[in-house]
Amino acid sequence: MASKFFLVFLLAALLEPSELGIYGLFVATISYAVYPLGFDFYTYSTREILKTQRNSWGGILKSQGALHLTLYFLVLPLLSLLFLFDVLPGEMALYFYALLITEHLNQEFIRFFTAISKPLTASLVFFMRSGMWALIAATAMFLYEDYRNINTIMMLWLTGSFTALSFAIFSLLKMNLKGWHASIDTSWILAGLKKAAPFLMATLAIRGILTFDRYLIEAQQGLELLGAYVLFMGIANAMLIFVDAGISAFCYPKLITSYNQEDSETYRNTLRSYACQTLIFVVAYVLLSTITLDFMLSIIDNDIYLRYADLYPLIALSIGFYAISNVPHYGLYAQGKDNHIIYTHLLCLVAFLLMVWLLTELMIEKAVAYGLLSTFLLLLISKSILLFKVTPAKFINYQSTLPTPPS
Repeated sequence: MASKFFLVFLLAALLEPSELGIYGLFVATISYAVYPLGFDFYTYSTREILKTQRNSWGGILKSQGALHLTLYFLVLPLLSLLFLFDVLPGEMALYFYALLITEHLNQEFIRFFTAISKPLTASLVFFMRSGMWALIAATAMFLYEDYRNINTIMMLWLTGSFTALSFAIFSLLKMNLKGWHASIDTSWILAGLKKAAPFLMATLAIRGILTFDRYLIEAQQGLELLGAYVLFMGIANAMLIFVDAGISAFCYPKLITSYNQEDSETYRNTLRSYACQTLIFVVAYVLLSTITLDFMLSIIDNDIYLRYADLYPLIALSIGFYAISNVPHYGLYAQGKDNHIIYTHLLCLVAFLLMVWLLTELMIEKAVAYGLLSTFLLLLISKSILLFKVTPAKFINYQSTLPTPPS
């Protein structure tokens, strides 16, 4: 997390804002395109793996691999439109496809190793994929002027992603799994697609907001403003990453377990603790990062970032609302209220696009930032209302758990 944050900060200092904008657009597109390739099928396959004997895992992975290979043939040609219509630079096409495939496979391996209780292996794959190369890139670009270009970033990113994939495959082979001889189970795949499709819709909707925002800025204001937006989003996203890793990862498993065991007291206390910790951290981070922003920008020493500095509080608040919305999100998830989550995500995508369209004529430079702010506030409010509406009384009300007094 630290190396990725440092890399974005260093790119802002060493590259032109337009180059940082291209990098941000490329990263956002890769991150979004991974989801159609995966189809959120892991939401089905990981449960299936945990329900079956180890000697059948090879067959499950083989069938899942066949699905992803089919999706590659369907999705990858469509993505060529990004280059045919100059949405992304044509010279980056080879990097795009190579990174997209390796990033997707790494993501699936991380989910698999996590599901079968191999967190160290999953963490090592994640570090090689996302952290190690960024640290090397930041060091090389800081020390050597010839490496201060987008091509260096792409080469090292691909090297890190391929290294992670090689390690993941090696770790899988060491497990000596059985069942690879089994034929591809098309009925199992179709059953999984039916269950995964709603999750994919929800994921594409909420991730779409944090992808389309960059394209809208680039189309409306150009790459310089996009470069500033990418920098500010990088600073704000560190807050979300730390909340996910330091708070959510510890709280939501307790929510799921306590709800399934009908332990209302633990569920209630965990939800309250989760909300308090998240709120305190978000408020502190937004205030501290806003106060120190001028100092950070003075280190970068680029007038363009200073010119758009007033965008940062809007972006930080937006990501703050998004981080806090994870509290009711996981409260709903623990109760199996998947449809409620899906509907709110679809609603918020429509709201975001509509809000940006309405605000463009009034404040074109801040239309996306205000659209993001209002959308994630809507996400927080709607999920909170739904959580209190659908949660059984004994899980949210102390009085409902008290014994009835004698008459």
